[in-house]
Amino acid sequence: MNRPEILLVNPWIHDFAAYDLWAKPLGLLVLGSMLRHQGWSPLLVDFLDPDHPSINTIRTDKHSRGKFHRTPLEKPDALKSIPRTFSRYGVGVDEIRKDLEKLERPQAILITSLMTYWYAGLAETVDLLREVFAGVPLLLGGIYASLMPALASWN
Repeated sequence: MNRPEILLVNPWIHDFAAYDLWAKPLGLLVLGSMLRHQGWSPLLVDFLDPDHPSINTIRTDKHSRGKFHRTPLEKPDALKSIPRTFSRYGVGVDEIRKDLEKLERPQAILITSLMTYWYAGLAETVDLLREVFAGVPLLLGGIYASLMPALASWN
């Protein structure tokens, strides 16, 4: 049976700093494997992908660890007093939008969440996915969703 695609999403990070020390979406990868064994066609879209074609070379060490691409953002009001640059880490918004618009409409979108304080990147990711794939069920899992389910439910 040919079932529609399931989109797996690793969201942007909004923070003062982020460094890739093997920050891979293991839960999504396990879910993707399980879905594939059940006959689905999952596709991972990694908003943090350091190898995305739109990103100029990012130096990594011999273990493929390194910095994420970053775009400075305006700080949220609660963080205005911190004298550091607040940024979105990952692939640029326009590039991700183009990638998403090339995809067939998925039957569902599964998003992971990690640090609770990265909620702003997660919220921006959810907003973009809802804009591009209006009406597609969006399921959130991961640490943030498990620890703060009331805050992690966007209606």
